[in-house]
Amino acid sequence: MSLLNQITQGIQEFQKYRFVDGMSGNSVGGCLLTLQCSNSTTAALVIYSYDYFLTINQEVRLVWHSKWNFMKAAFLFNRYFIIVNIIIQHFRGTDWAGTEAGCQRLEQTQLALEAFGLFFSEMMLCLRLCVMWHNDKRFIAGAIITCISTVAFLTHRSEITLEGGRYLGIMGDFKGCSFAVTRKTYVNSLVVLCYDTAVLVLSLIPTIRLRDPQIPSRPSLIVRVYHEGVIFYVYLLVSSIITLPLVIQNPGNGYMIVPVVRSVRVILSIRMVLHIRQLCAADYYPTLESFDAGQGAVPDSR
Repeated sequence: MSLLNQITQGIQEFQKYRFVDGMSGNSVGGCLLTLQCSNSTTAALVIYSYDYFLTINQEVRLVWHSKWNFMKAAFLFNRYFIIVNIIIQHFRGTDWAGTEAGCQRLEQTQLALEAFGLFFSEMMLCLRLCVMWHNDKRFIAGAIITCISTVAFLTHRSEITLEGGRYLGIMGDFKGCSFAVTRKTYVNSLVVLCYDTAVLVLSLIPTIRLRDPQIPSRPSLIVRVYHEGVIFYVYLLVSSIITLPLVIQNPGNGYMIVPVVRSVRVILSIRMVLHIRQLCAADYYPTLESFDAGQGAVPDSR
């Protein structure tokens, strides 16, 4: 087959899988998702780098100079592992994969890394929520099971979405891995929205209880951590609310927006840890590790 025929066939495949029913807005032949990831990965990298340089001084002062423990290791892993995700995401928009088999291997690697990184960032958020619920064993077990189940469902859903599509070798100016997505991609965004809503509600319950006059007064540090910490969960919910209509409007956004969403969630989990440590270091707490470990009954030094 000549080069001209290959280009023509690629364009025909491209137009075929872009065809969308104008009446219903539903994908007819599957929505072609061309993984030219330069825009999405660049946006994710810019967001991450901007926040990194804003908070690097806090990280050095509050984390690097502290003793090694589980929270410090988890923080640093969550902080820098996302760079690996961004690099792999970038490769999918280049000629590096080369073949259909190469694209499939690259996608499987990316999904595994994203699932691993997502689990770590969400577990950090869940650990803070467990502290707010006084490390109740049943709550901890439920939070861990919910986090693992949600990440597993999102990963599985992404896998079957890719398996349901065809990898397309599009010639011409198109580079990287291209494939047709034949399943509803907004399901993942809807699940994340429900998950973030539940997390926000669970963070509001102990915060509201602080106002109960029958409950003994808590140290001012705990009150600030509870009240100001809820804001982080509000940000997560807002990001999910914004994502859902974008994915419904264009199924391809459900996949292309992943790097940006991952960056936002990692940044918020990092900011949450730095926020607690900043409050502890400012006025109240001689040791930071004890609060990280969940010891909420802190004597008020004021």
